[in-house]
Amino acid sequence: ALRAASESQFVCLFWAGDWGEALQTVCACLITKNEAAHLSYCLASLSGQVDDIVVVDTGSVDSTISIAQSFNCRVFLLRWRDDFSEARNYGVDQATADWILYI
Repeated sequence: ALRAASESQFVCLFWAGDWGEALQTVCACLITKNEAAHLSYCLASLSGQVDDIVVVDTGSVDSTISIAQSFNCRVFLLRWRDDFSEARNYGVDQATADWILYI
C-alpha cells in the first residue's frame, strides 16, 4: 500500500493512455529537493508496486539523487523556477506508463 509520509503530502493519479485500452502500466512521479532524510522510505514503499519511478529533482545538494538512483529511478534535473506546475508537467512528460501516480 502507498501512503504519504505526512499529512501535508498529497497523491494525484493521472490517466496517460487511451481510454479504450486496458490498464497496463503505472509510473510514480516525484518532485524532490533535499529529501534524503525521507526519500528511502518513500521509494521503498513504491518498489514493486509500480512499473517505473520518475524523480524530478529541483536542485538537491544532499544525497537525494544518489538515493533515487540506488532504487533504479529515472532521475531528471530541472532548475526550480518557483513554479510547481512546471516541475509537475515535466515529470508527466518523462513518464511512459498508462497511468501516472504523482507522489
